[in-house]
Amino acid sequence: MSVDPLTGGNNAIVPPIFDKIRLSHLLEAAVQKTYHELYTMADVLHSKSTLERKIELIKFACRARQLFIRILAIVKWSATTGRVTACEDIQNFLEIRAQLIRQTSDTLAQLAREKLLGARVPNFPVTDAIDALTLGTVNFLPKRIAEITTSFTPATEKERQQILPRLQQILIAKISTSELPIEFTDVIIKNGLVILTVDGEFEVRLGIINDNLSSLWQVYQTKLFLRDSEEPEQELIHPSQMQIITNFTQSWLNDSEKPLVDLYQYLHYYCQSLRLQILVEQAHRIGNQAGKQKDLVISKYTGCKSFTVEYWKEYSTNTANTQLKKQIGNGKPLDIGMTILCDDNGKFQIQHWPPLPVDDSVVIMKILEKSVFTMEEILNRTIYARCQRRFEELKDTILPNTIANIEIDSSIPALKCEFLPESTPEELLFISISPYSGLYKVVCFMETLHSQRIENALNRDQTNLIDAINSLKIWLIQQRVPSLLAHLNCRIYTRIPSLNPKNELIASFINSSIAIELIHHEGFYILIHISDINQLLIEYYLLILEKRSSTHESLVLQQRTSDQQPSSTTTTTNDEGAKWLLEPLVLCPLDPTTFLRKELFEFKNAFQYNKRTDNVDDDIDDNDNGRMKRAQPTSILSLKSLVKFVNYYDEMLSFIFLKDDFQRKKTLCKNVLYCPWTGIPCLNLVRTSTDEESYSSNTELIRYVEDYFWPQMQSCTVRLTYTLRDIGREHKPIERQWITSLNLFNNNYFRNAFIKTPYNSLITFTHISTKPYSKIVDFILNELRNAFELTYLFENYSLALLESVDLHTISKMVLFNFFKCIFHYGPDFAFSVTLTYNSNKTQQESEKTFDLLFSTIKPTFLPTFHHILHRKLMLFLTQTQSVKQFIRLLHMTAIPISSIARLNCFNRPIVFTNQGGCAQSLLTLVPYTESRWRLNFGQIFTLDIQICGPNLILVRDGSFSVQINNSIPDLSPIPRLKEFLSAFADDHGLTLEFADITDGFHEKDFVLPDMQISLPPSSSTNNNSHDSTYNSLMDTTTQPPVFSPIDIYDVIFRDSLPVTSSTTPSNNRRDNNGNQQSSVSYNYNYELLTKPNYPVYMSQQTFFRMLYTPDGRHWSRLESFLASSILIRQFAKGVTEPFDANNITIRSLSNEQDTYRIEHLSLQISFLFDSSTTVYRIHFISLFDSSLSTQQQSNVFWSPDELKSIERFFNETFFPISPYTNLTTPSIDILSLQASQNLSTAMGSFQRMLSLIQPRILKDLVKIIGLEQHPESHHIWRSRWCLTIPQGCGFSQVGQPGIYYHSSRSSFLFIFQFTYRLNQNDTSLISNQQTSTFVVPLLHDTINNQTTLWDGSSKHPTVGHELKYQTITKLLTALKETLDKNECSLYPTMLELITRLQVPSTSNNSS
Repeated sequence: MSVDPLTGGNNAIVPPIFDKIRLSHLLEAAVQKTYHELYTMADVLHSKSTLERKIELIKFACRARQLFIRILAIVKWSATTGRVTACEDIQNFLEIRAQLIRQTSDTLAQLAREKLLGARVPNFPVTDAIDALTLGTVNFLPKRIAEITTSFTPATEKERQQILPRLQQILIAKISTSELPIEFTDVIIKNGLVILTVDGEFEVRLGIINDNLSSLWQVYQTKLFLRDSEEPEQELIHPSQMQIITNFTQSWLNDSEKPLVDLYQYLHYYCQSLRLQILVEQAHRIGNQAGKQKDLVISKYTGCKSFTVEYWKEYSTNTANTQLKKQIGNGKPLDIGMTILCDDNGKFQIQHWPPLPVDDSVVIMKILEKSVFTMEEILNRTIYARCQRRFEELKDTILPNTIANIEIDSSIPALKCEFLPESTPEELLFISISPYSGLYKVVCFMETLHSQRIENALNRDQTNLIDAINSLKIWLIQQRVPSLLAHLNCRIYTRIPSLNPKNELIASFINSSIAIELIHHEGFYILIHISDINQLLIEYYLLILEKRSSTHESLVLQQRTSDQQPSSTTTTTNDEGAKWLLEPLVLCPLDPTTFLRKELFEFKNAFQYNKRTDNVDDDIDDNDNGRMKRAQPTSILSLKSLVKFVNYYDEMLSFIFLKDDFQRKKTLCKNVLYCPWTGIPCLNLVRTSTDEESYSSNTELIRYVEDYFWPQMQSCTVRLTYTLRDIGREHKPIERQWITSLNLFNNNYFRNAFIKTPYNSLITFTHISTKPYSKIVDFILNELRNAFELTYLFENYSLALLESVDLHTISKMVLFNFFKCIFHYGPDFAFSVTLTYNSNKTQQESEKTFDLLFSTIKPTFLPTFHHILHRKLMLFLTQTQSVKQFIRLLHMTAIPISSIARLNCFNRPIVFTNQGGCAQSLLTLVPYTESRWRLNFGQIFTLDIQICGPNLILVRDGSFSVQINNSIPDLSPIPRLKEFLSAFADDHGLTLEFADITDGFHEKDFVLPDMQISLPPSSSTNNNSHDSTYNSLMDTTTQPPVFSPIDIYDVIFRDSLPVTSSTTPSNNRRDNNGNQQSSVSYNYNYELLTKPNYPVYMSQQTFFRMLYTPDGRHWSRLESFLASSILIRQFAKGVTEPFDANNITIRSLSNEQDTYRIEHLSLQISFLFDSSTTVYRIHFISLFDSSLSTQQQSNVFWSPDELKSIERFFNETFFPISPYTNLTTPSIDILSLQASQNLSTAMGSFQRMLSLIQPRILKDLVKIIGLEQHPESHHIWRSRWCLTIPQGCGFSQVGQPGIYYHSSRSSFLFIFQFTYRLNQNDTSLISNQQTSTFVVPLLHDTINNQTTLWDGSSKHPTVGHELKYQTITKLLTALKETLDKNECSLYPTMLELITRLQVPSTSNNSS
């Protein structure tokens, strides 16, 4: 057996341990200490005198200086730490060697003094030596001698077979007769040996030396099975030691009476001693682990007997309970530990102090009964049992003082504490015990502060444990509230900022309450007070706070504020010097079960929300003998319904304030009702007040509202809804919607089958909590006022629906909900108007208005443009107060206004010089009244349009004023207007009475097959075609629009429309055939052509055809006619304003309209108007007289080809005909509307040219026109004479006239546009206009007969065409010498240019 180095307990080899600390930690500790002293002095010095402060500061400076001087010395010394470390390592090595030497000497001395006292060397065998000398043999010799001196002869196999069976029988007999302990697990007889085995301990091989049963047992081999389970590879006993043990065993067996029993006892005791030694070494290893040597200590070890282990040293040191300490051994006090004993029989026993329960002791003892066990198992099971007992004691300590669900989790082990019912895993508190130190560890996943307080109370002074637990419970309750109200943007406080804590109302609620500020009511709080934390009871209160100026302001500041603002009694919140304090006004107990009732109940407020503190004190003195009225305590489980509870009182307060505002407006209201099933409160309005000034002037409306409207209503209910939650808007005002519903008994309010009213109508108002409730009241009352007005307006209309069938024909009501009404009207009911009453804009009864919203339901025909007449229609409805007349007016004006607004001229802006240079549309509409409009074209012409009846439209020239019976000087009469309008003056179907309408009108009544045209694919066309023939919308009538034709102009200036109702309506449509028409007793247009200023009447169909255009790009007939008339007027004005009054060259013919003679040119020009096609054409006639001499200058011959060529050119220029509409569409540049003078117009410059030009120059211009119309193959360029400056030529005067006469130089400036011909054999042109098209301005001198390039083009050449102009100049210079001076040079010059002008390729690409 190896010698134990720990025997004695004081000679163990322990390496020297020196306390070390990092330099950074040392510096950090010094700084922290200095900072702590400074922080402490800052709190303490202000209460001391000045002398004491100075003394303390000097002491602190001295201490800090000495401390940092020491640290400085250490820092300097650390520079030489390399040498110090080397010396330290040498010293440690020498000390370890010295300890080993001392230990070896001590061990040898101990062996000599204690264990080798009984050891003896056997006597020399003298008798054996004599036998060996005399006989030659000995009975016993050492093995080595036998090997050397004797020869071994092994038995043969035959001898073995003879000896072993016999020896087997002898051994069996000897074992049977011997006393064999039952602890031997295996007994095997094999090969002449008996093998005895004890599992886990040892194995011994025995034999006999003869066949005598009484012979002694011989021990041949002993083997031990014991191993350290933590170091199983290491042998515990050296083989030489094992041989010594075998020899000792043999000597003991020789003297034993029961050899096998003693054999087991000897070896078993030895194995148990080894096990005890193994446990000691394992305990040392556990204690030597990092950080555990101070908690596990082997206090005493007696070899082969016992050893004592102490654990939880830190817990024993910290605990104040000394009753658990026990005196054992030599009187040394032990705290918590255990002693493992090995008795004389080799059995282990464990003694625990303080004692453990029997069950735990038995379980621990069972560990020692196993074949293999470790010290770690014993310690773990012991500590586990010790923890269980401590948990049970702690549980018994907590439960009597508080309600909690505490369980011992044996798997951790830990104490799981659920202090609140239905706690989440985060709210649980886990109390565990450190297995090393024995101290309590408290963990809560939600916080650390309260857990640390509980941990300190458990480990130090448990008298504060319950208080710490109660603080944690209060904190957990406070943390539950925010999660329950997570979706509400309300503020939650455990301590309200700026609240006066000394107020007697809330003094007792400060530390154990939660305040929830109602989001829609600033200063109103739901106060949750924890009244009994042990029983988990809470109370609910309503707390109302008021913001007041704080009392700790300086008196000087208050006096200064009062001096500066003597008239102000309150301080604004924006003043930086003001300080505020929240003072409680009311603390009212609440019942959290109020809204849990099953029945519908009325809410009656039991508190005064405007009560002051003194009133509260009076109530407290009157009630409950001076004590404050407390709320009924409820369980904490009531927090489940906290969301409903907060919403309930928040909404109820809203309704209370709303009700008060209604009552201030003298509105009768019922109490607030609350429905527990839906959780929705409501307020019923009984009747509104009609005492306001807006009602005073309308007694009929007051009577209608009081006697008819409210009795028809079942209820008027105000409810509250919330918008969807916006997560990003935390603590911001939330929008709420107040819905007011008008509920009817049935859906027939007007007792009319044609107007269906809904059972309930809603008013929605979005309100922000920061705004007063008076806004809601005003809005609801305004909306109800709108309902009164609109409903009262429709009372007469409901009666008219029963009497007038035509209202169903021209309109259709699709919605009426008391607040707005929607009508459909127009062709196929494609238009819609929404009618509402607007009381917000009214200040007086006479100014009340209706709002109109127009829209198009079916955009297949025409979009509605009634919004243009919005103001006029609104005034008409306000004045007439008749929906019937309003609907009829919409019917009469729908097609005319939509047809006019659809014209393309509205989208063509023109900059008129006489209008200040502002861009205006070519066509403008001026509505004088709702039925009379003025249509201005180019600020020159105007048309008066009067809607006289359902199918009767009056159109006349607006330049004639009926009032002054004369023409207006600023406007010009429209030439041939009567002839144009006569094409659309159709008396068939004209009517003034709505009684003649027998059917609704449709799109097919307007867009006829003959109006359909084929448009190119790119244009937007109307492909709706109908095979039906033209049918009149309305029949003819025998009633004229006025009583006498003399009063026809008075229709325009009537105050009201000539709208009448029929007493005998008929819904039967009379058939009209194309071959047979109804007779008309009165012709509206009878005096159309006889009187010049007599207006023209037309139907809606003919008016629509006059303004019809298939898409938005083409011109209508009216636009084409007015544009052409502009040109006719410009030419006529130029004739009347000649350039030279003494030499008039162009004269008009009095007997022929729009015909002029040009004597010096021998031409007559006529502007012919075709009334069937409404198209203007220019016609030239030669005035050549063959009887006169051709030498006369005024007698010029014009061939038919020349006249045809010039007519074609000027018609294409001034009156081009669209191939799609067959209408003239003059360009905007040709109209020259922006010109301030007639001479600056294209037609005016053309007229001036005709008056000044010589015949031969005009002849050359006609030839040049012929070159464009009939180009030849050798022509390189195509030239076009431009009457206006074209675009893309580089000139800034684009659109201005292209003919200019220099009177001082007697020269004409002509503009020609040259276009390169792609193929000279073809008439097609190149498509790239930028490189192949340019403008050539030519100046023709009439005196010198020279044609040159205008000098302005050389001074300001067009970018990219410089080379072209240089080449043209060279050609014209060379051409001067070859021209015939008797011939006009204009045509030869142009011919030379279009045939010989060659431009370098670079010039075409330089753009």
